[in-house]
Amino acid sequence: MQFSRRLVVVGVVMLGGCGLMDALDKLKSINFTLPAQKFSVSTNNANWRSPPPGGIPPLPCGPGQPVADCCASPVDCTRTPLSCEAERCALKFRYEQVQEVNLARDAPALKSVNGMVISQVLLKQIDLDVDNMMNVTTPPIDLYVAPANVTSTSMTGAQKLATIPMQAPGFKGHVVVPLDASAQQAFSNFARATQTPFNLITSTGWVVKSGDPVPMGNIDFVVSGQVEAKL
Repeated sequence: MQFSRRLVVVGVVMLGGCGLMDALDKLKSINFTLPAQKFSVSTNNANWRSPPPGGIPPLPCGPGQPVADCCASPVDCTRTPLSCEAERCALKFRYEQVQEVNLARDAPALKSVNGMVISQVLLKQIDLDVDNMMNVTTPPIDLYVAPANVTSTSMTGAQKLATIPMQAPGFKGHVVVPLDASAQQAFSNFARATQTPFNLITSTGWVVKSGDPVPMGNIDFVVSGQVEAKL
């Protein structure tokens, strides 16, 4: 009789093994939404650079050209950074914004794992809500992850996650940007320490040549995505 009972128990465990393993796997991971981060590129922002009052010189530039140095004029290139691009004077600058990500504060799903070791925090794609109210197509926008004390992509520690594709003027909608394995690992390296805030940085390289329409307006986008934390 006792032997028969043991056989029954073994049979139940064997039959339910797959379900049990699936349940255990679910207990070992937590899915949540990355706290939404809003970024905006605006020509009204103090970090934006506009063409000089007289406009960008419409002459060829470079050695032997009518304009040898685009900055050899009354233009203050510290505030209006002109450079010679493909033998044409151009306004060229980088526009960056920083947002802090604090998972311990803003991701309620992680409160249940407070103090536990998290092996990986996988963000497989970036979900974007985009609203381009500029009069021009935006150049690609690079998204970086960085320590909390790193506020520019030029500083040591910033790691690129993805490139947000160009957006036509007037576009408003949802965009999905997949992350490759190295980008997922870069994000995980920061996010797995859930008690330590880190930064997301957007970086855009703008080049406006003579004759190009002068950018005006702003583009807003909200960064989010589905995350899986593996214990």
